[in-house]
Amino acid sequence: TMRKHSILFIAAGLLLAASTAALAQPAVAELVAANHNTPAAGALEKGTLTVRLRAASGSWRPEGPGGRALSTEAFGTEGGAVVVPAPLIRVTEGTLLAVSIRNDLATPLRIHGLCARDGGVCAPLDVRPGDGREVRFVSGRAGTYHYWATSIGAPVPFRELAGALVVDPPGGPPQADRIFVITEWNDLTAAQLGKVMSADDSSAAFLATRPRLTFVINGLSWPDTERLTYRRGEQVRWRVVNVTSQAHPMHLHGFYFTVTHTGDGRIEQAVGGGGRRVVTQVVPSGGTLTMEWTPEREGNWLFHCHIMSHVSPDRRFEGGAAVG
Repeated sequence: TMRKHSILFIAAGLLLAASTAALAQPAVAELVAANHNTPAAGALEKGTLTVRLRAASGSWRPEGPGGRALSTEAFGTEGGAVVVPAPLIRVTEGTLLAVSIRNDLATPLRIHGLCARDGGVCAPLDVRPGDGREVRFVSGRAGTYHYWATSIGAPVPFRELAGALVVDPPGGPPQADRIFVITEWNDLTAAQLGKVMSADDSSAAFLATRPRLTFVINGLSWPDTERLTYRRGEQVRWRVVNVTSQAHPMHLHGFYFTVTHTGDGRIEQAVGGGGRRVVTQVVPSGGTLTMEWTPEREGNWLFHCHIMSHVSPDRRFEGGAAVG
């Protein structure tokens, strides 16, 4: 008989640099919810998936209801809550997507990744404050991808305006899986980011700002992240999407896993030889990973970034005050 495999903990990394800046109550209009990437956004009709996104500011608690409130920008669907990560867009290969974006922020928005995955250039989409745009494209090739936006001119995903875009192969229902999106929050201003980008040593310039910074998985950080339960012998398939400015070596306790596909958000490639068996796989900034594994024995296991400073409990925000 199949025995139940006990709870698996999904641990998000957290990195928080000390700061002497005063805490300020953020001026926000709504709450930001965690998004577990089930189900997908939009409505499918006659071969076209219509998704209506909006970008807005909100108050987000990645450390649970008792944790600090962070002021952040996030995507949501029209008529729904804004969420971290951004709403999942998922279609079957060959589907036409009609995606609209309404910008409720006070700053211009540049969106990346809303395009066909056909190997070509993915042109960004600019949306002025208070305005809206629509883009239509055919999905392109099956794979794990992402889309993201910036309101401060960041060249890579740097805030919470980012989510997964998954294209399933044609011919039947998609294989059962779970999607984990790693996102990043920081308190850099546009002026600070400009200085970091123009510095000879951008890493040193970034650290010199003494930023508040956190990484999360599906909108939450450990120990408030999701617990998953599987049965011994069950085949498990995960997609990991890294829409942060840092690389994350993702490590699974207790088991080997097989890396079946990797990508950069624009192109995905299968790993030859039936996949690569590892316990840790580096997912670069903007990178994607598809992995499979089988729970072989009962226990409680962690899946987390293997960089100590990204997961140390000493780096958590403390107390319930707001951070602007």
